[in-house]
Amino acid sequence: MTIELKKIMHDACPDFALKAYRRLREMVVPVRLAAPVVQMYINDGEIETIAGFNNFLSFLTAGVQTSGKLRVTLRDSDGGHVLDQITRLNHFENRFVDIKALLATKGKSSSLGLISLIFVPDRMRGDAYKKLGVLASHFFMFYRGGEGGVAMVHPSSTLDPASPPSGPFITNQVVYTAELEGVTLYQCNPSQVAHELTIGLQDADTKDVICSRILSLPPMGVRKVSFVAGADFSVDSPALRVFTSSLPTANSKPMLCRCYSGGRFSMSHS
Repeated sequence: MTIELKKIMHDACPDFALKAYRRLREMVVPVRLAAPVVQMYINDGEIETIAGFNNFLSFLTAGVQTSGKLRVTLRDSDGGHVLDQITRLNHFENRFVDIKALLATKGKSSSLGLISLIFVPDRMRGDAYKKLGVLASHFFMFYRGGEGGVAMVHPSSTLDPASPPSGPFITNQVVYTAELEGVTLYQCNPSQVAHELTIGLQDADTKDVICSRILSLPPMGVRKVSFVAGADFSVDSPALRVFTSSLPTANSKPMLCRCYSGGRFSMSHS
């Protein structure tokens, strides 16, 4: 329909008819769902991952009985498809899922990879949901180590095919080297094309590059790189920052793991 024809119809219709049409259109248009959100899972023998799924719409629209389907997909470090799972979440329901155990139920294993999910409400035309704008699903990843180290991290990016690569990235977090044994960085590529980047540590004050690696990331893949204190960086450097030459998609920042003696660690988005 051309702009001219739309204008003619608009001018010819009385106001009550236009208002009725708009109300009808709002009733039939479904809510807008963002692309599946993503994060990395780790099951490398030192760190294991628990995924915390929740019916986030229950908390945003508590007065509306909300249920729906949670669609979860796991991929390995090379981006290969490993598992799909569809489960229901009722009003205010949440679940904690051991990723290693979930894979084992299907006779599979994977030490590192990408998890993506999307929550689809049963009532896709609910007025309360539409008032929230674009609905981006949310969940948390819990990482734990054998020596009691724990971390909780939220999703980092989405599987939006329209999300372009980003330019150079420098974290605003400072990594202090006191008692630090190493730094491990996990980088994902939540896109459909391969991506190469340089990732490393730089001096927090001078921005001089201390150590770096080149990573070749396959589509939907994940890579891990470790820097060891005394070998890759000096413990005399009081403060470091993580940097990358680029990011595969918007906000697909590396995950930062600070490693200490006795298997202790702390982990966060860089």
